[in-house]
Amino acid sequence: MKRSKLFLICSLVSPVLLFTVTSCKKSNDSNNIISSGQMSATINGTNFQSTYVVGIDKSPALNIAGVRIVSGDTTILQLTMADNFTLNNPLSFRDVTVMYGHPNHIYNGYYPPSHGAVSVDAWDKNALSMKGHFSGVLYGGNDSIVITDGSFTVLYAKQ
Repeated sequence: MKRSKLFLICSLVSPVLLFTVTSCKKSNDSNNIISSGQMSATINGTNFQSTYVVGIDKSPALNIAGVRIVSGDTTILQLTMADNFTLNNPLSFRDVTVMYGHPNHIYNGYYPPSHGAVSVDAWDKNALSMKGHFSGVLYGGNDSIVITDGSFTVLYAKQ
């Protein structure tokens, strides 16, 4: 039940994050960007480096999305987790919803046999900053992707 609620929150917040990022891209006003940082990973042997990072702590869920925009195509790598975890204690993909979407396909850690872990290494609730790493395998239908060397650093917004 807890995981289903987190997945529902992720499903509802994902479009908001994507809309926010694409809206920020179109504006020259830097005050519209609600967070900053970096997200990177190796996905099936190819480097993913975010163009933007968006983070929102909307209790009980914390969402971090790395968005890469290349030639008008948007790719998103998103982590959604409950905001009551323990630092340096790896969370399995059963406890964190991980989603990777690009113009041709969506992969989601919610679907078996996806597996992996996310670890938050630092979290400053006063400065609204977070840092961590992740890796694993995501499935989307009959296809899968391998994520290695994932890392993120984000300044997020609290709602």
